[in-house]
Amino acid sequence: MFFDFVRFLNFRIDRRGYILVLSLAAVAFISSLFSVSVFCFIAVIMVAVALFFRDPKRVSSMEKGVVLSPSDGVIIDISDVDFAPGIGLSSEKFSKISIFLSLFDVHVNRIPISGVIESRAYQRGKFSAAFEGKASDDNEQLRLVIKAYDGERIACVQIAGFIARRIVCSAFQGDKVTMGERYGIICFGSRMEIYLPSSYVTRVLVGQRMVGGETILAEKLLYDKADRSVIVRG
Repeated sequence: MFFDFVRFLNFRIDRRGYILVLSLAAVAFISSLFSVSVFCFIAVIMVAVALFFRDPKRVSSMEKGVVLSPSDGVIIDISDVDFAPGIGLSSEKFSKISIFLSLFDVHVNRIPISGVIESRAYQRGKFSAAFEGKASDDNEQLRLVIKAYDGERIACVQIAGFIARRIVCSAFQGDKVTMGERYGIICFGSRMEIYLPSSYVTRVLVGQRMVGGETILAEKLLYDKADRSVIVRG
């Protein structure tokens, strides 16, 4: 019955959380021989850690021309910027979408668009609250620039928060990636940002909740060369 319930929840733990959960389970078992209260306390922590590292299955769109959310969480800012980290200066503006992940969100990160990892860069920094705007510049972070197969380039940035102290990324320069596939995790509360060129139009709003690997953030628009009207997506 218990395992049926687990399957119903579609419960899967990210491999990075196995050691922690198993270690806590071992400590809980040993403590149960001496103290029920200590056992209950550790058991609660174990369940909380297991929930944090949960990695539910997601069904990702393979629709051409769309960008998926790289993480769960709530959009806290959408703004136009003149510079996207790792992409360099450009005559066009970029849209920066910032997503805040609380302790209760799924923290497994997913690839937003199919292509090739053009660059990967790690930046040491502070651990300010992830919902603060200064976290974009000051906090510890890891950036991927993905070059899509149509030549467009987007930047995807994992940013540590006040509680988050470890960024994990399994994608490296030169890797071919597919939208929706898992590529990393930020441990215990964080922020995710994605930079999109002006050829993409955002389809989300501030305050909207994201589902990593499923929610469509933006879509690419092509224009008729004669009258510049939109003719097709992708």
